[in-house]
Amino acid sequence: MKVTPTTLPLASLLSLAALLAGCSGKPTQIPFLDRIMTAEEFTAQPDVREKVLLFCANDPGRLGTEPNCVNAKQSTRMATSGSGNFPRLDISPPSNVKSGTNSK
Repeated sequence: MKVTPTTLPLASLLSLAALLAGCSGKPTQIPFLDRIMTAEEFTAQPDVREKVLLFCANDPGRLGTEPNCVNAKQSTRMATSGSGNFPRLDISPPSNVKSGTNSK
C-alpha cells in the first residue's frame, strides 16, 4: 500500500470513528434501565431495586459485576443494617470501686 498525504489523515479518522462507535453503547446491561443508578437511588426506589435484584439473580455469572447489580445489593445492605451510627458506650469501671482491692 502506497502512503500518500491523504492516507494518514483518513486512517486516523477511521480509527477515531471506530473508537467512538465502541464507546457509544448503553452504560448498563439491565434492559429496563438507561443509566447506572447509585445505591442511594436504589434505597429511595425499593421497587426498582427489587426488580434489578431479580434480574441480576437470573444470571449472576454474567451480571455479578454489573454496576447496577452491585449498587442494588449495596442498597439492600444499607436498608437492612441501618445507619451504623451507634451511640458510644461508656464501659469504664464505676468510680467507687478500687481496682485490685477486696472490699469485705
